[in-house]
Amino acid sequence: AGCTGTGSGNHTFTTEKYLSHIQEVRSYSADVTRTFSGEKNGTDVFRIQVKNPDRLRMDFQRSDDPGPGALQIITKNESYQYRPADNQVIVMPTGDQDWVNGITWAEADYWRMTGKIAGDSEISQRTCGTEEGKSYCILEIRPRNPQDLIDKYQSSYAYSDILVQVDAATMNPVTIQAYYDNGRSQVQVSYQNLTVNQDISDEQFAPVFPHGVAVITPPTHEAVVTYPGVEYPE
Repeated sequence: AGCTGTGSGNHTFTTEKYLSHIQEVRSYSADVTRTFSGEKNGTDVFRIQVKNPDRLRMDFQRSDDPGPGALQIITKNESYQYRPADNQVIVMPTGDQDWVNGITWAEADYWRMTGKIAGDSEISQRTCGTEEGKSYCILEIRPRNPQDLIDKYQSSYAYSDILVQVDAATMNPVTIQAYYDNGRSQVQVSYQNLTVNQDISDEQFAPVFPHGVAVITPPTHEAVVTYPGVEYPE
């Protein structure tokens, strides 16, 4: 059934339209504000660029968590975290067990997550309304077994309830609220300046770091190729 409640205008929102739209997204970019509350607290502000099936880049403007650093790039074979404050980049290999197998997603790609878990979730349309002349609808996604998000999809959190505010005209997300820890904790992801299916050059996902940056590979991961002209710790 379509959601055409008060304020939905001429746009008929359906779950099928939203999920179909996700499948048609080849790439997107957006300015993102991500806020954790509950078990973890803090806010990240970053620019995200995603190119399906296996490229993601996040440029951080600020973060309450020093872990991500200033830049993260994830590709089919490797992930990179650049931390200018420490003059280092952390490089780790990715493999078939990660998002490139088509079952899971890169952690920050919350939009893709909602599409990936749809088949294992109960989905319902909540309300529709208008804000500043635009029509929005709320989609609720409730995984039947939240632990599947960790065991099957390799998510960091077992989300039990996800609310997606969707622009009824574009079918793009405006905000995503994902609850975990039995509803005691949540992450809210807000999108601005979201553009879809524009040509994003592969060069955006090529790791380029300043000369002299140390490349670190955590001892739990296999060593990756080294980069000429870069200093390495002993």
